[in-house]
Amino acid sequence: MSDELDRVFREMEDYIARRLREKLAELYSEMHSLASMMSPMWHHEGYLEPLYAIKDLGTHIAIYIDLPCAEESSIDVHFIDRRRIEIRAKLRESLSFSDWSTRFSSTKFSEYRTTIALPVEVDPSRAKVRVKRGVVEIVVPKA
Repeated sequence: MSDELDRVFREMEDYIARRLREKLAELYSEMHSLASMMSPMWHHEGYLEPLYAIKDLGTHIAIYIDLPCAEESSIDVHFIDRRRIEIRAKLRESLSFSDWSTRFSSTKFSEYRTTIALPVEVDPSRAKVRVKRGVVEIVVPKA
């Protein structure tokens, strides 16, 4: 009887710990999303952060990065590790806020640059990268 009760309590503890880890991971992901939405998409060093989307394809992850006005030959995709990817690309011509507004008008932008945190570990050695009309598509298998 005591062994059975111990087993039931261990199963309950394991279940609670697993669900707590899952919920904390969801919370972290949501907080990261909110933080990135509230941060500016430009930097005073002269680069813009591009818009991107991540899609879970089951066995693979697809990352889509929007790089309008980027020089396609300058697009650089670099995996920092199995959970982070860095994107850089030169703009065809510099942009500045003076084109849109007088505030921050001296800031000029010459490139796109961002680091993307991936939701799961991936296998960078098997990544496939395509560029079409200013959109970069990266499809990489999950590790």
